[in-house]
Amino acid sequence: MKSSVLVVLSLLASSPCMAQYSFTTVDYPGAAITRLVGVNDHGEMVGHYILPGQGQVRHAFKYSHGRFEALDPAGILGTLESAANQINNRGDITGWYADADKRRHGYVLRDGIVHTIDYPGAALTHVNGVSDTEVVFGQFKDVAGVFHGFILQDGLFTQVDFPGALNTFPYYVNARGDVAGNYDNGSGIGHGFVLTKDEEWIGFDVPGAPENSTLAIGINDRRQILGYYRQSTGALRTFLVGLDEVFSTGGFTFIDLAEGTVTPETMNNAGVFVGFYTDPAKTTHGIIADPTGRWRD
Repeated sequence: MKSSVLVVLSLLASSPCMAQYSFTTVDYPGAAITRLVGVNDHGEMVGHYILPGQGQVRHAFKYSHGRFEALDPAGILGTLESAANQINNRGDITGWYADADKRRHGYVLRDGIVHTIDYPGAALTHVNGVSDTEVVFGQFKDVAGVFHGFILQDGLFTQVDFPGALNTFPYYVNARGDVAGNYDNGSGIGHGFVLTKDEEWIGFDVPGAPENSTLAIGINDRRQILGYYRQSTGALRTFLVGLDEVFSTGGFTFIDLAEGTVTPETMNNAGVFVGFYTDPAKTTHGIIADPTGRWRD
């Protein structure tokens, strides 16, 4: 597979550009923690919640126009622990679930049927999403504990590794075939990347950000990249940047929420993104961020 690599270093400080968003908080009933992770162009969302007293045991759910649907434990997945990472415009849901031995398997939930996805020989598999053209993507951990990306198309797995990286995490594939994610060499968050449909690798950092602190979490069909970086204070800061603007020190737009630190997860083609934030009382809530101000449940 022929590819090229382009790495954009964060050597210059950027001129901050602030974006205006309206924010809607979403909390799963009775949960101690709610995280929204995926959103499609129809406003359907998925994520996971954690109940009080259950440590970090996650349960997948779907959220659509003000209504929650449990996917686990009472729902269709039928497992004791799971997460939902993405929902495409066809309504296919992807994520992972844990079996009785606590081994994690990827899945695609389509038309009420759960399809288990395991990368051959992997210690665990997470499916981060499936495109509207049925390209499945995610990451797996090998027996040495190293994470690799993968793409599954037409029944064939392709391993995806940023050149020279230790760990590679592809988080989103848009309709063009561009892949967004991050890579690292074993320390910090690492660096953002896009693998374009033309098989060009573009690695980048937010200009002026601390070393090993940038993550690209999504890329929509307009080639807008959603991500975040960890500031020197430890707080996360959300950014938007066009693929053609990762070269520009002034091309990054930053999104801040006064109530707490936002972790963005997925953005649709209208620019609406979902994620979660932690308030001053250390409670975690799902969040919908809308640049149009027209969002309605």
